[in-house]
Amino acid sequence: MLHVNHTSVDRAALGERLFELWERTGSPALEALAHGRAPFEGASVETPQLFVDWVSTCLMDSYKDTADSQVFALLFELNRASFLYAIQCNLRRSYHQVDAQDVLQEVFLNIYRYPHRFLADKADAFRGWGHRIARNTLLKFLKGATRLSRFQAIDEEITQP
Repeated sequence: MLHVNHTSVDRAALGERLFELWERTGSPALEALAHGRAPFEGASVETPQLFVDWVSTCLMDSYKDTADSQVFALLFELNRASFLYAIQCNLRRSYHQVDAQDVLQEVFLNIYRYPHRFLADKADAFRGWGHRIARNTLLKFLKGATRLSRFQAIDEEITQP
């Protein structure tokens, strides 16, 4: 598995993976990124964050067009940690017993199911879209946990003499 920290990206290892995916998908954007270039005219990959944002956005766009499982796997590897961190930060503010890994799995399942809803119009398009999915998925889990706790409280009231 390729470990990527957004501030210190191993561009060589990532470039190799992107090149392989370009050969599989034919995506010109992935080819440009594999060579360390911007994926589109007028785009910039000057900072590590911009580079990783463009990589994620172009991977999602390529997945939308090809449904290639290896493209999705790299997208997951690159974004798993940041999505999990965001989920965990939001869970710290709640009093519910929700497993962050379960939420993360559901987030990527939703990304997998609905690629046609993705619009690759700017570098951070995937980051923004994915984190909105994460927020909405977490809210769904928290609502479910609230309902479950209400049912458990009612059950306790019924069983007590």
